[in-house]
Amino acid sequence: MRLLGPVARQGDELGYVTDPIGRVPMRWLVAEGYEHLGKPDSAACYFQLALSPARTYWEERLWIRMASSLVNLRLVRLYARMGRVEDAKRHWQAFTETARAPDPEIQPRIAEARAALASAEEMSKSTRR
Repeated sequence: MRLLGPVARQGDELGYVTDPIGRVPMRWLVAEGYEHLGKPDSAACYFQLALSPARTYWEERLWIRMASSLVNLRLVRLYARMGRVEDAKRHWQAFTETARAPDPEIQPRIAEARAALASAEEMSKSTRR
């Protein structure tokens, strides 16, 4: 994380860097690493960065569009787990608006995200009572 994190945040204002993997997959990889290290805030930060066209090259915008549905699902789960219900809802809405006919292979991930959001909403309601 110490080495890859700064490169994943780097933008083109720092000069041209040839990174054949691209910034979106690199940001996803860093987010995965932070999630596995038990640092959900840092993971969410890098997943958010993977969705952002800021600090990317023009040709990387396609990668953002390709990954956005799955990144939104991951953010739903992360934010729900952190108790950030409104953020989780926002990413669930972004997912449902863009994923019109998701492949059957990702149905379990969709179910996980839906369950995480429902659980976070229920917890939020019970703490307000």
